Order: sequence, then structure tokens, then C-alpha cells
Amino acid sequence: MTTWPVDDPAAIAQACGRVDRGFVVEVGWRWKTSQIVRFGAARFPRVNVAMREWPCWSSLDELHGLGEAAAIMGDWLVDRAIEQALERRAPDPYASR
Repeated sequence: MTTWPVDDPAAIAQACGRVDRGFVVEVGWRWKTSQIVRFGAARFPRVNVAMREWPCWSSLDELHGLGEAAAIMGDWLVDRAIEQALERRAPDPYASR
């Protein structure tokens, strides 16, 4: 799911995944996003978290539950901010997009 606010179409928030596996969340500006993870999240072992439309590999430690993913996206779209317990990380270069 990809969404952006009407007043600033350059800001973007997107999430991909499944309820039973978790969600990868990315926020940022069109053409340059950052993956949002908990501070100190491990990058391995990797699991496939997405559907055919957006295959994406991520570690279980980097994934968010449905409510948490929606809250991260909402905070970014409204305030352009993320919680202090989270950090921005460059998207995984090996994950298909």
C-alpha cells in the first residue's frame, strides 16, 4: 500500500507485507524513501514478507505489526516525523521493488 497527503504529494508512506508475517514500512519523499525499523534491529535472517506485486526480503526483527505499521505511516503523513524508538535505514538493495 502506498499513500501520500493531498497537500504534499511529494511525501510518501508505503507498507508491504502480510498480517501473518509483518510489514516493511518505508517513508520519505517520492524517489527517495527510508525503511523504518526499531533501533538495533538485526538485518538477518531474511524472510520473504510480501506478495507477488512487491516481493521484498527483510528480517523478522525489522518488521512491524499491522497497527504499528499504520501508526508509523500516519505519523509520517501528518507530522513528517517518526517515533524516537525507530530509526531510518536505507532500503535493502537486494529486495525487489
